[in-house]
Amino acid sequence: MKHNPWIRPFFYAAYLTIVALFAVSCSEAPNPGPISPINPPGKQLSAKETPDQSTANTIRPVKRLENTSRHSLAKSGYNRDKVLQELQAVRDEVKAIADNNPGTSVAYKLYEVVKEANGAIANLTITRSEDDDDDEEDDDDDGDDKRALDKIKRAKDKLQEAINRRLLLAEQGEQFMNQFVETEEQIRNGYSPSGDYRGRSKSLWISRNQGGLIKFGGHSVSVPKYATKQDAQFSISISPNDYITVDFGPDGWFDQYVTVTISYKDANLAGIDPRRLTLAWYDETLGQWIDLGGVVDVVKKTVTAKTNHFTQYTISMK
Repeated sequence: MKHNPWIRPFFYAAYLTIVALFAVSCSEAPNPGPISPINPPGKQLSAKETPDQSTANTIRPVKRLENTSRHSLAKSGYNRDKVLQELQAVRDEVKAIADNNPGTSVAYKLYEVVKEANGAIANLTITRSEDDDDDEEDDDDDGDDKRALDKIKRAKDKLQEAINRRLLLAEQGEQFMNQFVETEEQIRNGYSPSGDYRGRSKSLWISRNQGGLIKFGGHSVSVPKYATKQDAQFSISISPNDYITVDFGPDGWFDQYVTVTISYKDANLAGIDPRRLTLAWYDETLGQWIDLGGVVDVVKKTVTAKTNHFTQYTISMK
C-alpha cells in the first residue's frame, strides 16, 4: 500500500510548530513580584509559582503611618512612657525565667525582683485627677518618681543577690542590671526628650537550661527551655524603613519552636481589617513573600507566631 508523499512532511511541520510555540511560552517572564522592604529601593524580584502558594501577590507588607515611618520602635509617647515600657520589659524578662523554673531557688529569688519592679511600675502609672492643678501634679509626680526609684533600687539589690549566687548567667544578670540602671538615669534626668534613648536594637543572653524572654519596642521573643544547643544571645533589631520589619537573632535552627510577637501599633491600617494581618518573610530565591501565619491580638495590637528559625519578619496583609 502506497502512502501519500505529502503526509510525512505535513506531520513533521506540525510537530516543529508545536515545539516552537512551547519554547516561546516557557521563555516569557513571570509577573513581577512585590518590592521587598528588606532590599534596596527600586529592586524588584520576580515571583515564582510553587504548589503550596498561588502567587506572591497574596501577601503584602503593610506600611507604617507616615508620621512614624522614621521611628524604629512601636509607637509610644513621651520618654516617661518609654521608660515605663522598658521597666515593664525587664520585669517580664526576669519573670519569664522564674515562670520557666517553678519551685526552684531561681524562681524564688527572681520573683522578689519582679515584686519590687511591679512596685516601681505602679508608682509610675498612677493617674492624676483632672481637678489637680499643675503645681500639685508636679509635686505628686516628683513623689512618685522618688518612690519608683526606691523600688528600682530594691529590685537591683535582689537581682545582685541572684547574680552573686550564680542563679543567672553572668552576662544575663549584667544586662538586666543595665536595664534597671538606664531607667533610673532617665527618671533622675527628668525623662530627657532628646531622641529615643533605646536605639534600634537590643540583645540578651538566654540560658539553654532556663529559657527566657526578650522584649524590645513592643516586640518580643519567648524561648522555652532547651530550644538551643547551648546558651545563646538573642537579639531584636528594628529596621528604620517604611515597613514594620523586625530582624531576630541568632541565626540557625532551634530544637524547639520559639514564639515571636510583633507590634503593629505603627501600622497604617487604612482600609485594612486587622484580623487579616500576618507575619511574613521575604524569600529572595523565590522572589515572593512567605506567610508565617500568626494570631492577631486586636487589643494589644500584636501578631504572634511560632517559628523554628529566625529571619526578618514583616507585618503583612493576607
